[in-house]
Amino acid sequence: MSISRELAGKKIWIEHGMQHDESNQMPDFGHPHANPVGYFVTRSIVGTAGRLSGRGRYNWLRDIQSVTPLEEIPRWVISNYFYREMNPLLRYAVVPFLLLFAASFVNLIGLVLEASSILGSRVFLDDSLLLPLGLPGRVLGFIFTINAIVICVLLLISIPLLLFALDVQKTLVRFGVLNTSSAIGEPDATYLEAAKEVFASDPEVAIFIYGHTHSASLKKLGDRVVINTGTWLKKLERAPTRFWLLPSVYHPSFRLNYFRMSEDGGRIIIDYERIQKAAPRELTLLQRLVSQRPKHDALDDIPQRTVVNA
Repeated sequence: MSISRELAGKKIWIEHGMQHDESNQMPDFGHPHANPVGYFVTRSIVGTAGRLSGRGRYNWLRDIQSVTPLEEIPRWVISNYFYREMNPLLRYAVVPFLLLFAASFVNLIGLVLEASSILGSRVFLDDSLLLPLGLPGRVLGFIFTINAIVICVLLLISIPLLLFALDVQKTLVRFGVLNTSSAIGEPDATYLEAAKEVFASDPEVAIFIYGHTHSASLKKLGDRVVINTGTWLKKLERAPTRFWLLPSVYHPSFRLNYFRMSEDGGRIIIDYERIQKAAPRELTLLQRLVSQRPKHDALDDIPQRTVVNA
């Protein structure tokens, strides 16, 4: 499951990393009847998506292999249905409705705060923002009133539904069907623990290299180094929209980078190289208008040069 190379008198541990992913662990590597869940996901879901991709409006299903982790796939499908597959007339009718609904929610909160004297103003109670607009303002006020009633009804209904959903969740967790731990929050934690075990079992190992998660990184554990080589495939990164009721948008990019290791005076030198490539222009006009650009690029955290004293 792993190979090693020697450099500057130290070992470099190299593995794919799948054994540390619960969905891709293979208890008997190479056994035809011991394939992990991830194998069937790739074969069934990804394979089927590739065959059916041409039937979509934008041929977006082919990019399912660029969605990581797997927990993101449902959100990604919903996002693409809304922005690409939904009938355009329906989509552009839904967008202003959602925006008005969000504005109505803000207006309702303002009314409650002013009525309870938490806010000293009377902007919402007196409709001072809508009255100067004349007839359009009265129409908006009527819509806000209807939406406020709908929101109150939904809030009342949501209480028993929430209790029911929590009870169902507890039942699924008890039977082991649902895992409440977030695989998205700490994507590298499992692999860092695996690296610590390798370093503890073999003091000669100075560098632990893996891939699998498609997220390039370099982290130091004391005087040792853990490297994720990343991927040269297209990568889709989820970004929130400016309007919270709209689905997230997945921004495409290429992460062309590599690590080069050499020996210098008994030390291991790790040079990081990144090839800049413009992101493909695949987002629709609506996606570009409503989405925020990802604010942080994790590749910028990787140092250009890292020295490991062998």
